[in-house]
Amino acid sequence: MVQKQISDPYVRAKNYALFLLKFRPRSRYEIEGRLKKKNFTPQIIKQTVDNLSCAGLINDLSFTKAWVENRL
Repeated sequence: MVQKQISDPYVRAKNYALFLLKFRPRSRYEIEGRLKKKNFTPQIIKQTVDNLSCAGLINDLSFTKAWVENRL
């Protein structure tokens, strides 16, 4: 199977963030950090995280509540 390279950095960043979110909920800070490590620009990172937050896929309040409940 040949994978098609995606040239649009926003699409690549969004796909990578969605890949990370498949495994467990993550905070905005975590997603931003992982995208930064992949060398995405600050503008692309902000756009990606803002759009995923608006879609309800990144929610720091829900993430924090779940994190605390798992540690009790």
